[in-house]
Amino acid sequence: MSEAENRYLDTLTYREYLEKVRGYDAAVTRMVEPIVGLLTGVSTDAACALLRALLPAALPGRDFDSLLYGNVDFRAFHGATESVRMRLEATALRVQHSGGNDAEVAVVYEQGGQLFTVSAGEVVMASGGWVNKHLLVDMPQDLRSAYGQFGYAPALIVNVALRQWRFLYDLDITACRWFDDTDGIGYCCNLRQNLVTERHAPPLHPDRPAVLSFYLGLSVPGLPAATQGVAARARLMNTTYADFELLIRRQMLPLFGASGFNPDIAAIVLNRWVTDV
Repeated sequence: MSEAENRYLDTLTYREYLEKVRGYDAAVTRMVEPIVGLLTGVSTDAACALLRALLPAALPGRDFDSLLYGNVDFRAFHGATESVRMRLEATALRVQHSGGNDAEVAVVYEQGGQLFTVSAGEVVMASGGWVNKHLLVDMPQDLRSAYGQFGYAPALIVNVALRQWRFLYDLDITACRWFDDTDGIGYCCNLRQNLVTERHAPPLHPDRPAVLSFYLGLSVPGLPAATQGVAARARLMNTTYADFELLIRRQMLPLFGASGFNPDIAAIVLNRWVTDV
């Protein structure tokens, strides 16, 4: 695709692209609307592998099982002989090159109510862009300008721990999708396959516990992207855990009540993350 075509697409909303450029029916837009925002985040499935690669002494082991069930040596996170060091229970406040020296970076962080400064040859900023643009004091202006063009919005994954899931099994499904439910929560849910390793292989049985995951963005159609992000964050922060629990239960009863679902829920976990717009 040419640069001119890329610039043209950058002037369109995704709705305009689907309906005006591709000629799709508005029903297609409705179908993908809740998915688009959710899928623009970044997966963290490789977190353990990253820790193992950066700090091998912290997580000894030779295979997945030994890594999964082994003990983490937290002392190795900031060992004097390690080329990579991490500070636990610390909050970074300021990152910049030392006195104009591009070969050294100074990091100011808070730990236990006190401020500390450490120096390093290189720093990995693993936090999100909405954080980095405030911490990186001498970030090049072109990057700072680019960060200023991003919008940010929250997304939510709700994991519901079920004591049994026979109500899904009797429907012959492990996932479902619903539409136009303005009073409900999310747009789809699916049953999670249990983690299987050589030492741990629990059966996926309808009369055994399982996790049902709900996915939802918090978009507000009709508003500009930046405004939607602000409105979505306000909605998320002003909704109590008890309210989310009530919404989940109210969503599941009409979906699965006829197939035998009763509120046999062991726990509900809300996982919040941020997407770039």
